[in-house]
Amino acid sequence: MSDLSFQFAKQHDVTLILFDGSRMYYPYAGELINIHCPSKHGFLAKVFNFLDRANQLRRIFKIKRFDTIISVMEHANFPSILASRLTIAANHCNPERNFSRFDWLFARWL
Repeated sequence: MSDLSFQFAKQHDVTLILFDGSRMYYPYAGELINIHCPSKHGFLAKVFNFLDRANQLRRIFKIKRFDTIISVMEHANFPSILASRLTIAANHCNPERNFSRFDWLFARWL
């Protein structure tokens, strides 16, 4: 995301939204929004966390009125897709190996 943010910032306004920005160690370009919603353990905690993330993203998307939303990785993709139809989702993993049971349930629902 670091390199992408610098490239996009050359011609566009860039906003990075992080679920947990406590471990942000690399440089970036643009505005950074940390929604302070780190990963949780346990099925119910994950479900509530997922809904919380989607709700917070929806609020931010509504306020900021982004032209395009690019989401990277499935844990960001699913809440982003739920929050906005403008989302371009990029998945860089093998779903057969990396999707959790919850990820599969949500992907089938989509």
